[in-house]
Amino acid sequence: MKRTQNLTDNLLTQFDKELRAIIMFDLKQFKTNKGKFLGNNSGKNQDKDLLVA
Repeated sequence: MKRTQNLTDNLLTQFDKELRAIIMFDLKQFKTNKGKFLGNNSGKNQDKDLLVA
C-alpha cells in the first residue's frame, strides 16, 4: 500500500510540474500577444494540437 502511495505521489508531482510549465508557457504567450490567447493562425492549429493531446 505504501509503494502505491509513493507511486501516486510521484506521478502527481510530475504532473504538477508539467502542468505548471504548460501554464507558464501559455501565460508568456498571452503576454506576448498583448492579451490575446489565440493569434490569427492559432485557431487552425488548435484542433490539431488537441488531437495530439
